[in-house]
Amino acid sequence: MTTGPRPPSLAAYLGGLAATVKGRLAPAADGEHLRGELYALASTLRLLAGLVEDLPAELADDEAALTGVLDVLDALGPGGDDLRGRLAAVFRDRVAGGGDGLLAHPAVRSYLARDLARRHAALFGPAGGAPPEGVAAEGRGRSLADPGVRARLEAFLAECLDAPDLRITVIAGTTQGFAAETVVCTVEAAGGTPQRMVVRAQWPELLLSAIPAPVERQAAAMAVARRAGLPVPRVHGVAPGEEPVGAPLHVTEHVEGSVLTPWTPEGRALLDRIRESLGPVFLDHLAALHAADWRGSGLVEETAGDALSRLRARLERVESLYRQAELRPDPLVDLALGWLSARADQWGEEVLIHGDFRPGNLIFGEDGSVRAVIDWDASKVTDFHEELGQLTLWAYRQDGLACGLFPDERLLGEYASRTGREIDPAGLRYYQVLMTIQHLLVFVILARSWLDRGGDVRGARTLFTLADSRSELGRLLGVT
Repeated sequence: MTTGPRPPSLAAYLGGLAATVKGRLAPAADGEHLRGELYALASTLRLLAGLVEDLPAELADDEAALTGVLDVLDALGPGGDDLRGRLAAVFRDRVAGGGDGLLAHPAVRSYLARDLARRHAALFGPAGGAPPEGVAAEGRGRSLADPGVRARLEAFLAECLDAPDLRITVIAGTTQGFAAETVVCTVEAAGGTPQRMVVRAQWPELLLSAIPAPVERQAAAMAVARRAGLPVPRVHGVAPGEEPVGAPLHVTEHVEGSVLTPWTPEGRALLDRIRESLGPVFLDHLAALHAADWRGSGLVEETAGDALSRLRARLERVESLYRQAELRPDPLVDLALGWLSARADQWGEEVLIHGDFRPGNLIFGEDGSVRAVIDWDASKVTDFHEELGQLTLWAYRQDGLACGLFPDERLLGEYASRTGREIDPAGLRYYQVLMTIQHLLVFVILARSWLDRGGDVRGARTLFTLADSRSELGRLLGVT
């Protein structure tokens, strides 16, 4: 096998990529969103490098065969993401260290350079040019900061706080995600002390507006969790319809502190510093939430039927949403949906779950203490295995640890010890499959939007995550 000089370490390579992309993004107005793309691109390169390094030894030693495989993947372009994901899943389980030195191979290095350039161009346009039309400059529709909307929001907040002369003095911290817009408002009444509150509006035109729980159910979940002793922001008001601003919204108190973003260097450093102290607190809050008395709170409609009926209705809704957005027929997804339908059952007690319980949805004080649990969009009453299934997904894994905190065995063992519940492996696997399908649903909706009309650059990132999600789905189903 012919080899050239060993290239720089992957860390150095990613550092060079970071410098290039940072320079490319510097003029962009939407720096916060595009900064996330820097980490997405780095992750993509790591996945691709892992694929070529994990090639079977017999293929790696056959220069003609290796070049042929890379040529095929290169010809497929972005459409090869699916194939790359399936190959990676097969290779990963078969090979133990057989790919040392592959990054030094000229064909591999050439392929990596072409692939990276293609992906970079797809996201940001040709090197030295402007981003593709609509990227980052695209209007984001209505906003709570718009003058007319702001005036109606001000009147609503005055009513919530029973302060007729209340005025919004500042709207800051505006974040518009795919499902909701969140702003931090500073309000003040005559003679009063300024106070800050958080407003979250689910604009119907946002791509994922159909995914979160209704705002009134989120507020009910927060109230139940707060009564159970969790540090949850107090809800000041809820508007479940289009009045007063044109979108359902809820208003909560603002909690001072820092939000941990696990995939950033700063987030990793904070998690490393507080991991040992955070672990027991994280489990205590999880156990307390799952012990909360949710009955009579409005979290489950009386007409919704029993737990199994609600699960079957949910499966039908997930499949319907997926079929509306699917990029092409996918036998693996068809298999998974059939598998879920055939095995629908109730494995354990129904509890109130957060639905996205991880360090990234906690607010921390300067001392590392947990000051608040936020983002209750996915909260619901369901089998407790669902929350555990989500916490042990590959997507929640960091540095080989569930949520960046525990090995799976410790998480599940300590949960069982704290709650007295027996964890059924079949139930855990069932909800891991369901959660992976729901992640795929989100990725497909965003990818479909990007392919159909461009726009928000964050949608392009999902083209890179679809293949890895499918690989994980195949592993859970035992087909890869």
